[in-house]
Amino acid sequence: MILNKKIDCILGNLIIKKIAVKADSEEPIKEKERVR
Repeated sequence: MILNKKIDCILGNLIIKKIAVKADSEEPIKEKERVR
């Protein structure tokens, strides 16, 4: 059970990082479109 909790934490952190990276990479594109 402890091992499963560790895996859940790692997977959760990876998903959160992916979402954060996606948001970071999408924002500059929106700013570029606004400038045009």
